[in-house]
Amino acid sequence: MFEDGYNFPKRKFFQNILYINLYGFVGTILNFLCLWGILYLFNQACTSYIHSDLFTSVSDSNEYILLYNWQILLTAAALCSIEPLVTEKVIDK
Repeated sequence: MFEDGYNFPKRKFFQNILYINLYGFVGTILNFLCLWGILYLFNQACTSYIHSDLFTSVSDSNEYILLYNWQILLTAAALCSIEPLVTEKVIDK
């Protein structure tokens, strides 16, 4: 990743620095909002009871899982921050 940035023509880089930053910031914000929305909707849909076969050691009754909003935001932020690294690794292979 760093080698590509190091070998990039510097003149073209500085001519397009505004677009590069705009793409980076707007893309990251849109990625975060999409991830947050999907996780939030999934969390709202999964507030129904879950069959307790997987949770027999916890209790014998049905349970439900509900994430707090701050947990959803932190998960979306973590996934959003590692997405470019995962993409780079997949492209390199």
